[in-house]
Amino acid sequence: MYLQQKMRLALLLSSCMFTVAFVGCEQKQPSSDEKTTAVSEQKTSTSEVMPTIISDTPTKIHAETMSMTLPQKVSCESDECTEYKVDTIETNVDWINDYFVGRLQKDAPLAFQKSTHLPASTLAPSQINQSSYSARFLGQRGHLAIFVLDTTTYAAGAAHGMYHHEYIIFDLNTHKRITMADLFSSDKQIAVYQAVFNANQPWLEAHGIQSGRLEPTDNFYYNSKGLVFVYPLYELAPYSEGMTELVLPYSAAKGLINSQYLPK
Repeated sequence: MYLQQKMRLALLLSSCMFTVAFVGCEQKQPSSDEKTTAVSEQKTSTSEVMPTIISDTPTKIHAETMSMTLPQKVSCESDECTEYKVDTIETNVDWINDYFVGRLQKDAPLAFQKSTHLPASTLAPSQINQSSYSARFLGQRGHLAIFVLDTTTYAAGAAHGMYHHEYIIFDLNTHKRITMADLFSSDKQIAVYQAVFNANQPWLEAHGIQSGRLEPTDNFYYNSKGLVFVYPLYELAPYSEGMTELVLPYSAAKGLINSQYLPK
């Protein structure tokens, strides 16, 4: 009897130990909350390890022409008065805005100074000169932002006024205005202007300009056909024909103009 009780106790202890061992080795299944936390932690870990991709796409320019507030509408010197109208450009790029404000103040200093000379009220309108400046945004080609500064002047009593369009192109990558020196190296200047002459030969010869006689210009812009070289009034043609524009087709510009300043 005593022996049978000891055997039953031994079997019971053995069964309990087996159950504990089995439960202790079984992998615990996570709850739904624990699963969510695990996935969240995994995503966080992945995002921290993944490198940040920085886009090299240039800033998209947004611009608007705005009138500038001047000390007075008409500014007078000791011997004449000029009525000024000055429009700047406001963009989403501060350094471009600063460029145009500084440029306009430099080009028309009297417009921004309080006049202490003869009041304009003593002059008839026909005795007052007219001068206007207006900056406009023309468009963007990749990292190049193209603007134009239009200038118009009329001297009182003159037969006609004068005007000029100066094209201003900024490289958004370098934060600088690009010049002819950026477009091509000095050793290519002769070849570049020969290519411009060849592309516009009939018009140039009709205006008495022969090969090798085309003067360089620092005024240019881009259009759908090519690089446009711009000349001021009277330089290549009479006033009645306006400013001269000579197009260098993109096909002819390859190998002459630095590739970074040509459309892809």
